[in-house]
Amino acid sequence: MTAWSWSASSTGWKGRSRLLTATERDALPGQQLIGVIRKGTRDYQQLPASPDAFVWLRLYQEEAWGKGVPRGRNQPLWWTLRRPRRPLTYDAARAMFNRAVELLVANWTLHDLRHTAPYLMTEDPEMSLAHVQHILGHKLALGSCGRAYGTDCIHEHACVRCPVLIVDPNERRRLVKIHENWNDWIVEAECEGWLGDVERLSVSRDAAKEKVDQLVARQKKKESPVFTGIPSFSQVAVRTSFATNED
Repeated sequence: MTAWSWSASSTGWKGRSRLLTATERDALPGQQLIGVIRKGTRDYQQLPASPDAFVWLRLYQEEAWGKGVPRGRNQPLWWTLRRPRRPLTYDAARAMFNRAVELLVANWTLHDLRHTAPYLMTEDPEMSLAHVQHILGHKLALGSCGRAYGTDCIHEHACVRCPVLIVDPNERRRLVKIHENWNDWIVEAECEGWLGDVERLSVSRDAAKEKVDQLVARQKKKESPVFTGIPSFSQVAVRTSFATNED
């Protein structure tokens, strides 16, 4: 439990298919990295983890191997220590975490571990916001910002929510994917009872939908004919006909 919690809180893990996707070969103590599969893009990414996380991970592995858990580079990194031995799933991890919370008489949730990582990273003067966003999987380059040069971003770089974001048409598919991912996260938050996250994610999802609708409207406007004030041939012919009849 301690090893998994340390790894989750130090990597900024989120969702069911991130940290639990790691195999033994994905844990690199020498480089202080743990490889995971991103939930939305399914991309492989190596996330930095704290030295303490790897100390607890090693202690956990020695205990697991001593209990007969399979060992090998392609074997899952996380296993249940109770019989029957099987790879750790999200539901099992949540049950394990909830038991620990009850023993400690606390009110923590798994999502609190997600918040711990960015908080610690942003407190480090050597960590830029761009680095934190990369580790957490947050990409902001959806277009150009319409705010005045030199002014601060009042949305703390939550660009999808920002009314002055001018989305690049080439990013439409990615924006649609972001909208779909938020739908999945809202369902997960509702199942977990994270009501605050449900509200926050709903705002971002609705903003993404609005940006997609704006792109569609811009495309339709671009493809529609534009009247420049010059009369068409049919209009000229009608006027000429009327003038001939009057003569």
